[in-house]
Amino acid sequence: MTTPTPRADPDAAADGFEGGWFRIDDEVEFLDDVVWRPAAGTEPGSATAPAAVIVGGDPREHIGSTLPLARLDELDAARQRRVRKLWLSPITLVVTALVFTALEVSGLPWRTDLGRQLLVGLGTALPVDALCTAIWWRITRDPSGAVVRKMGGHRTRQQYDQQRAVLDR
Repeated sequence: MTTPTPRADPDAAADGFEGGWFRIDDEVEFLDDVVWRPAAGTEPGSATAPAAVIVGGDPREHIGSTLPLARLDELDAARQRRVRKLWLSPITLVVTALVFTALEVSGLPWRTDLGRQLLVGLGTALPVDALCTAIWWRITRDPSGAVVRKMGGHRTRQQYDQQRAVLDR
């Protein structure tokens, strides 16, 4: 026996918001592919926490359910974590490539044997990468700052602004 999959209301999905940060199991989760709109009873002055009715998108099991929206402070912190995580791997790869290129160009005899290669390579790359990561963390310290807004991308920035507007009401 199968249970029918809930279907989205196409009219409701047309005027809904796409993507957002929700509280699921006491954690803030970003659901990029859901379409939602504010739940009834979450108007300003309401005693309940702001919530959203999922009206479309993926995962399909959320369609028709009401999920609590992340609070403003949680929304800011979650967006900041998402942007930091998004750019951390590319920064590490580029920094490491630049460090090893600099070692090659420098003319140091660092590739004489495997042990020396590992010691000099990692001993140089790890501190430089740690420094660059610390700088990245420092310039993204303000969740609503210009760096986080620009580096997060247009689509996530739009989703963030829409959800923030709903929460500010």
